[in-house]
Amino acid sequence: MVIDFTEITDDHAFENFCMHLLQKMGLHIPVPPAVGADGGRDIICEEASQFSPGGYRWLVSCKHFAGSKKSVGVNADFAKPHKLVEHRCHGFMFMFSTAFTEDFRTSLQKICFEMRSGFKIFNCYEIEEKLLSSPHYFPLIRQYFPRSHDRLASLASSACCHYLSPQDALYAVYTQTGAYGGTSYQAFGTCCVDGYTEYLEKERIAYSIVKIRNDTNY
Repeated sequence: MVIDFTEITDDHAFENFCMHLLQKMGLHIPVPPAVGADGGRDIICEEASQFSPGGYRWLVSCKHFAGSKKSVGVNADFAKPHKLVEHRCHGFMFMFSTAFTEDFRTSLQKICFEMRSGFKIFNCYEIEEKLLSSPHYFPLIRQYFPRSHDRLASLASSACCHYLSPQDALYAVYTQTGAYGGTSYQAFGTCCVDGYTEYLEKERIAYSIVKIRNDTNY
């Protein structure tokens, strides 16, 4: 693992990370995570579907055991069939910061087969693979895993003219380097960032941009 999930220090922060990751993946979040009793769901997300006017609704459960490194088993989480009906969802989605046990997978497959419902499981390895797959996800790595971000993304240059003032906005623009998915970023001020992103779009170069206010570590 190159992303350290222990950088997320509490369950609610992990739920918010999962929500933002799902949004980055293009899913709509009609029900975000909340503090307190959640009625058997952490998040509800919708995936566009040509067969369903409202999209395919996923009932999302998040478990954050990175601190203990404990795998998720049926004692910690499981599919609750009545919750799909209660929340008007079509399938189960699980997002874990560690691995999961074989009994968890077997139980989930059995329940979903009987209900004819879909399921998806994202463990820490699959989440990491998604985060590293494109510059699109690096602002999210920067937000939730700052130490991992600094190991993974190198500053190519500070490519900007002199700032007008210390309060001038500063942006990091991420691009892929090489054929194997390496990512670097350059720092730009407001006066220069639009010109650079227009160039990237013209050249059809994948990029992502995030505003980094008062960031003196670029």
